[in-house]
Amino acid sequence: MRDIFKIAGIYTAIILGAGFASGQEIATFFVRYGQKGFFGILLSGIIFSFVGYIVLEIAYIKKINSSTEFMQLLFGKASGTAQIINQIFLFILYFTMLSASGATLKQEFDMPYIFGIIIMALLCIISYSMGTNFIAKINFAISPILFIGTIFVGLYAIIKHESMPVFFVQNQNWIKSALLYPAYNIITGVCVLVPIINTLRNKKYGKYGAVLGGIFMSILGLIIALAIFLNYEIIKQTQIPMLAIANKFSNSIKYIYLIVFMLAVFSTAIGNFFGLCENLEQKKIPHPKIFVSILAIIFANIEFSRLISKIYPAFGYIGLFEIIFIATFYIFMQK
Repeated sequence: MRDIFKIAGIYTAIILGAGFASGQEIATFFVRYGQKGFFGILLSGIIFSFVGYIVLEIAYIKKINSSTEFMQLLFGKASGTAQIINQIFLFILYFTMLSASGATLKQEFDMPYIFGIIIMALLCIISYSMGTNFIAKINFAISPILFIGTIFVGLYAIIKHESMPVFFVQNQNWIKSALLYPAYNIITGVCVLVPIINTLRNKKYGKYGAVLGGIFMSILGLIIALAIFLNYEIIKQTQIPMLAIANKFSNSIKYIYLIVFMLAVFSTAIGNFFGLCENLEQKKIPHPKIFVSILAIIFANIEFSRLISKIYPAFGYIGLFEIIFIATFYIFMQK
């Protein structure tokens, strides 16, 4: 049970990053479709559970130790191209987390934007230097705080809402949005879950942790979506919707969610940073931590909400292709 909850906690913490915890991803991919968006969240949760399960099952049976080995097994000679695409998206996700950190500290404490970016980058460097086990323990410790904090603030916002929402509901295909959301997130999931399974006492049961992680993400997604849906008039034109909603009720609620949000940013940032540096170290790139950090600090000035609404969906299509490959490989592996 400890191994199952460890994987579930780490999986949830990795996905529950700045986009998810801020409410920006939930608003972009689900809430804009009105009530259909809630079905989209459930569909996404099922996909997270299914893909996480088969990824860890493949890693266990084939004795895979790293994401690089996993991609080589999956794509063969084309693994180099697949890894490059994955690394590009991990890098985008990483500097998005740095951007979120800078934007949050500037918005709430009027600190220089670059200050928040550098703080988060330094925390990632220090954590990575402590090793895989340390990163696993950090994410495992953070995940219950994220889970409980998000549920508390979300339910508070749901209970305290004052009027029914009025906004234009998108009539586009909500199913496509529900597929793209887990698709781009699974790129990070694969890069982190595969190495983490080697920290378990009993690797055989890690796959059930991925299923539980998908259930956790569905619960959190539904609560955040309902909170945003019922308080939609507050979050228009905001970078961090859930923080804007929390700020409406009291400073205490705002600061509780601010802590939750920054922990979510850190958990995803270190997950992406780990995936990047692990790959670069295997390619014998010198000083990967410094190289990645300097580049990310430069790119972290791109607007947070623009990254989520424009770049993330594009990588969702790449992630869908990857999911199809993983599922196909798993099916043939059973024969």
